[in-house]
Amino acid sequence: MLLVDKRERTLAEVLRQADVEFVLQTLPVGDVMWQETGRCWIAERKRADDLAASIKSGRWSEQRARLQSSGSTIVFIIEGDLRGTSLNYHSLLGATVNETLREASAVFRTWDISETAHLLSHLVQKMGIEHQARSGIPPPQLISKRKREEDPTICQLRMLMCIP
Repeated sequence: MLLVDKRERTLAEVLRQADVEFVLQTLPVGDVMWQETGRCWIAERKRADDLAASIKSGRWSEQRARLQSSGSTIVFIIEGDLRGTSLNYHSLLGATVNETLREASAVFRTWDISETAHLLSHLVQKMGIEHQARSGIPPPQLISKRKREEDPTICQLRMLMCIP
C-alpha cells in the first residue's frame, strides 16, 4: 500500500491524475511510504533548489538521520536541474552520489513532479513482485589466469572451446 503524507497536496493530485492508488495520512518521516507484509520503503522528495537550501541550513543531515533511523529502505527523489540552484552544481551532485555510495540509499533524479508520480508507480509495481529465491548453489570459484594456464586439463578445454 502506498501512503502519501497529507502535506504533499500537489503530489497527491498528480498521483490521482495518473490513476495511482494511495492513501493520504500524516507520516512520521518522509513524504511517501510503501508497505507490504514484511517490506517497506520510505521516499523523501526534494526539488533541486530545496535540496540546496537543506544542505546549506543543515536540514539535509537531520532528515537523512531521521529516515535512516526508521530501519526501512530509503529512497530519495530529486526533482529538477541541479545546475539551476544557489549551491554549486558539483556540491549537489556530490551529495547525491555520497548518499548512494556511503549510505546505500536509492537516489532517483526526475525532471518534475509528474515524472516523480510515474516513478512512484513503477517503484510500487516492481517492489510488489515476488523475486525468485537464490538457488543456493555457490558461484564457481574464480581462478587467476596464471593458474588456468598452468593446469593442462583446463588449457586443453579452453583450446577445444575455440574450435567452431
